[in-house]
Amino acid sequence: MRFRPLLCALLGLLASGSPAADEPSQPAQPGPIEINSSRGARYVNRIAIAEGDVSIQRDGTSIYADYAEYRLDGRICILIGHVRIYRDGRLILADRATYHLDSGQIETEKFDGSQLPFLFSGRKGRTPGKDQPITLDDAILTTHDSEKPDYHLRAKTVVIYPDDRVVYRDVRLYLGQVPVLYFPYFVTSLNQPAESGFTITPGQSSTAGLFLLTKYGFPLTNALTGQVQLDYRTKRGFAPGLNFYYRPARANRTRPNNLLTGLIDSDEDNRASTPAERAAAVSREIRSAEQSRLLTYFIEDQDPNLNRTGLPRDPIGKGRYRIAAQSLHFFTDDFTFRLNATKLSDRYLLEDFFRRDVVSNPQPDSQASFSWRQDRFVISLVTRIQLNTFFDATERLPELSVEFKRQEIANLGIFYEGETSAAKLRRNFASDGIGRPDYGFFRFDTFHQFTAPRTFFGWLSVVPRAGVRLTYYSKTASTQAMADQLAQTTFNAAQAPAPIPGITTAGDLWRPLVNLGFESSFKLSRVYNIQSRALGLDRLQHVVQPYVNFSYVENLNKQTRVPLPADRRQPTTALEPIDFPQFTAIDSIQPSAVARVGVRQRFQTKRDALTFNWLELDSYFQRNFRNPYDRAVTSNFFQAVRFRPVPWVAFAVDTQFPLANKGFTEVNTAIRFMPAANAEFEIGHRFLNKNPFFPDSSLLTYRAYYRIDENWAVGISGRYEFDDRTLENQTYTIYRDLTSFVGSFSAVVNNNRKVNDIGFIFTFTLKDLPRISESLNINPSPTAATTP
Repeated sequence: MRFRPLLCALLGLLASGSPAADEPSQPAQPGPIEINSSRGARYVNRIAIAEGDVSIQRDGTSIYADYAEYRLDGRICILIGHVRIYRDGRLILADRATYHLDSGQIETEKFDGSQLPFLFSGRKGRTPGKDQPITLDDAILTTHDSEKPDYHLRAKTVVIYPDDRVVYRDVRLYLGQVPVLYFPYFVTSLNQPAESGFTITPGQSSTAGLFLLTKYGFPLTNALTGQVQLDYRTKRGFAPGLNFYYRPARANRTRPNNLLTGLIDSDEDNRASTPAERAAAVSREIRSAEQSRLLTYFIEDQDPNLNRTGLPRDPIGKGRYRIAAQSLHFFTDDFTFRLNATKLSDRYLLEDFFRRDVVSNPQPDSQASFSWRQDRFVISLVTRIQLNTFFDATERLPELSVEFKRQEIANLGIFYEGETSAAKLRRNFASDGIGRPDYGFFRFDTFHQFTAPRTFFGWLSVVPRAGVRLTYYSKTASTQAMADQLAQTTFNAAQAPAPIPGITTAGDLWRPLVNLGFESSFKLSRVYNIQSRALGLDRLQHVVQPYVNFSYVENLNKQTRVPLPADRRQPTTALEPIDFPQFTAIDSIQPSAVARVGVRQRFQTKRDALTFNWLELDSYFQRNFRNPYDRAVTSNFFQAVRFRPVPWVAFAVDTQFPLANKGFTEVNTAIRFMPAANAEFEIGHRFLNKNPFFPDSSLLTYRAYYRIDENWAVGISGRYEFDDRTLENQTYTIYRDLTSFVGSFSAVVNNNRKVNDIGFIFTFTLKDLPRISESLNINPSPTAATTP
């Protein structure tokens, strides 16, 4: 039978009662305490004693023990034997504990507990109260839930701040029972694990010698994390760095890496029932991306002219550095500030020490912008400067623009869109000694366009458009040939830029343009009653959509003066947009008349009660009546195919072939295939021939992964260039599941055509905390933020 000591319950109720009428209002007091036991209770000298399956409940805290004493004088509960404490999602097991009723403080001896994902134990533990830090003495922590964990940390003192950080003092890391690392002081963040914690990467490579790359991140506040970086390479020297990462409290929560995916799949957005609630959910999700960071890196390079590539280099000095700042800040939901600035010591720094960055952004910009977004328009103020004189840059000092979104005019079925900008522009060429003079001018540009979508006969869609554009230039080029030379100095990616002896400029220019055009399409469909589990078909609908897009642009000013190019065309193998405002190379606009003709085909089926595009094809070409950028009568013929019959097979191909004797050929193919749950293959091929801007290439990429059993797996990847018969990259990896860790060993070979690098990567990743890893690298180009 269970017995509830009436005295304890009454004392708890009295302690939580209301204040007297003549007393001032006090803060809310703790709730009443409820004590149960199976063997009854007794009261001795103002001490209530309960024995046998004691249960204590109060304010969301549950405590269980074999024996309990409730001391009325100090309002303290002493618990002995198999003590279990549940509070704030944590479980604490102890031999003995003391619970202070007024403050909520708990003190334990010989305890075990959990604060996910951590399991901990130790000699003593204490917490001042609910939602307060937990202090552990002589603590042992691990995430491996086993009697004999694969790894653990032993610390003299550990302080766990819920949903914030963990502070360790006098820490040793053990693999099994073998100590491998010691830290006198260590801090990890529970909100920003990607930047906090300690990372060490030792290894060796031919271009760096022996190296040791280290990072240590520590929270400064709940929103600000600092990170100290210290690298050493025997061939290059010491390289320190100091980084800061800032995320406001509203951004310190788990969210999808892809912001768009988060907006679509957000549980909060799905729960919203009204447009206003959905808009508010989207706004909160967007603002959760707010963050800032400051990155610094310095090295006194002992061998700065060591060239690990197959391309020639100019000589550089020993003092090398990178200082980068990025920020996205929301003053309000509508008013945004963005900053992206990078200062480099030389053009080769990213290539030598930040290989991952040079692949995604080899010539980083430096600009700041303010944006004010409303339902119908966006106002932006952008400033862009040339921080790195060894890269070409078009400065905007500054540029103010207003963009009007497409919107209907008074329910007339006519839509308006437009944009207006004013900018002081300066084209600064790289200081590479080639001899290309800089130039600058003021430009005012305003564009307005009207569209009137119509449907005829119930099936033919026609969208005519008409627009005007007026652009003012304070300075111009004297001839079209001069403007073309300036625009194409860096246009051919396969050749070095040509020198320009001088620029002959003319006076100002007003350039009025008129653009006319239309888009038209219709759809035909047919349904086939096809059922095939192997092909993933639940009926098949074939939709055919022929389309045509015609564009006509005319310059009403027949003067010979030509705009100096600032916003100009860039090299690409794809067809450029023929519509405004999608065509953004304002200064390259010339009179033209072109028509893009094609047909889209979709084969659709039902999957999970939704329409699914089983096969997609888009075939098109461009007829050039007058095209200043392409003198051929027709463009290449383009074909895009996307085939996803089942979840474990995907096929994509993009091709273009010349329709006349002139032109180039491009074929890009990608296949992903999973024949079984434990195997995956990916093969890609890029073929390019006779393109005027890019070198010929026939590049094969491949990747394969096979899981042998629950513990072992192997992987292979690489790139082979058929054009010069070069195996550019080879990577071979063996994976081993080590219960709480995943270990991998990789061999890497890079062929730079003049320099060959061979390396090895040895990594351990903690499965419960996948963002924390330790690496042993002997690798010419590892994937860490810095490279040897």
